[in-house]
Amino acid sequence: MKTDVTYLGVVRRVTGSKVYVEVSPDIPSASPIIHGRVHRLGQIGSFVRIPLGFLNLYGVVSMVGASEINDLPEGEIPIPGGQRWVEVQLVGEAYGREEFQRGVSVFPTLDDEVHIVTEEDLAVIYAPRGSSMVEIGAHAASESLVAYVDLDKIVTRHVAIVGSTGSGKSNTVAALLKSLTSGTYPSARIVVIDPHGEYGAAFQDSARVFSIGDKKHPLFVPYWALSFDELAWFLVDRRSASESQQDMLLRKKIFEEKRAYCDKLRAGKISDAVITVDSPVPFSLRDVWYFFDRKERATYEDMGRTKEALETEGDPKTLKPAKFKPPGAGSSAPFKAQPPPFMGAYVNKMLGRLKDKRFDFLLSPGEYDGTNNDLHDLLLNWIDHEHAVTVLDLGGVPSEVTDLVVGVLTRILFEGMFWGRDIPGVGK
Repeated sequence: MKTDVTYLGVVRRVTGSKVYVEVSPDIPSASPIIHGRVHRLGQIGSFVRIPLGFLNLYGVVSMVGASEINDLPEGEIPIPGGQRWVEVQLVGEAYGREEFQRGVSVFPTLDDEVHIVTEEDLAVIYAPRGSSMVEIGAHAASESLVAYVDLDKIVTRHVAIVGSTGSGKSNTVAALLKSLTSGTYPSARIVVIDPHGEYGAAFQDSARVFSIGDKKHPLFVPYWALSFDELAWFLVDRRSASESQQDMLLRKKIFEEKRAYCDKLRAGKISDAVITVDSPVPFSLRDVWYFFDRKERATYEDMGRTKEALETEGDPKTLKPAKFKPPGAGSSAPFKAQPPPFMGAYVNKMLGRLKDKRFDFLLSPGEYDGTNNDLHDLLLNWIDHEHAVTVLDLGGVPSEVTDLVVGVLTRILFEGMFWGRDIPGVGK
C-alpha cells in the first residue's frame, strides 16, 4: 500500500529484467526509519520489493538519478533536482515468505508499487537452503542477518572471491576456511596454495604451514615429480615443441636413470617396462649433469678414444667436474671426442640451476629421494596431521617458476586423491 512506511514509488518502465521506478514525491524523508532501522532511499546495491498479489519480485538498485527540469511559467518556483527515479535489476521472486528463487516468472507492469525491503525480506532472500550451508559471518546490510554459503557448490564448482586491493579478499578467504573447518565439518582437509605468504599468520594456530627454509616444516617439491617437458623448460629453457638432438640426448639419459632406480623405491620395486620419462620416479639430476659434463670435457690418449686422459675424477654430489689433460695441438695426443656431443650449453644451464640456492627446495628435496621418502610420504606430510588446514607458502619461490610449482603441487594433490580415493581417509 502507498500508505506503508516502506513505500518507495511506482513502476514507470520495464525493459526485460530492468525496471525504472519513479520515486514518490510524498516520501517525507530520504532516510526513513523502518522498524527501528534507518534506510537510505536509492542506495546503490540495496534491494527493493515489487508485490504482485501473493508474489513478491525482488530487485537490486543499479542506478539513481533525477529527470531534467522543463521550462516553467514565469514566476513559478522550480523543484530542485526534478523528478527522482531509480533503476532496478530484477534478480528473483518468492511467494509470500516461502523460499526465494532466482529469476522471475512474471514481470511488473506500469504503476505497480515498489517498496523498500525490510529485514524480514532480506531473511527470505538470504535464507539457508539445503543441508550443506555453512555460516561465515553477518551480512553488511544487517548485522543480525547471518550469512551462509553452500559447501556443496563451493567444493564442486569453481569459486572466485574478487575485489579491489585492500577490500578484504584475504580476510574473507580466511573467515571462510575457518568456518569450513570448524563445527559441522571437523574432519575437513583444506590445502591453501599461498603465492604471497599471507595466510601463514592467519592460520598459525589452526594450520600446518610449509615454507621454504623453515626448519620445522620445510616446503619441498621434488624435481623428479615434474614431467620431462617441465623439467627441460626449467633446466635448459626449452620452449620449442620440437626436439633438438640435445633434447633427445637429455630425454634418453633421464629415462635411463629412472629405469635404473625402479628396484630401489621405498614404495616397492616396479617393472621398468611400465614407466616413461614422465613417470614420477626419482633419479639423480646431478648424475645427469656430471655424465654430460664429463663427455664434454673428456680427452683421450689414443686415436680410438678408448683410454681417457683423466687427471682427477670429479664428484657429482659437490658439482665438481672431472679434470682431463688439455687436447694436444694438431694430430698429437690427447685427442678430443669425435664427434663431440654438443651438450655444452645444456651442461652450463643445468649447472647454473643446480648451484642457485633459490631452487634448493626443488633440486635438493631433502629426504624425498624415493629411498628414504617417496611421494606418498610427501603427500601424507602435507595432509595427515592434527590441523584441518595446510598452507603451502610459496612466498620464497622465484617468480619465474611460480606457475610451474603451482602446477606440480596441484597435480601431486589431485592424482594422490584420485588414485587413493578408495583408501579409507584419503579420497573421501
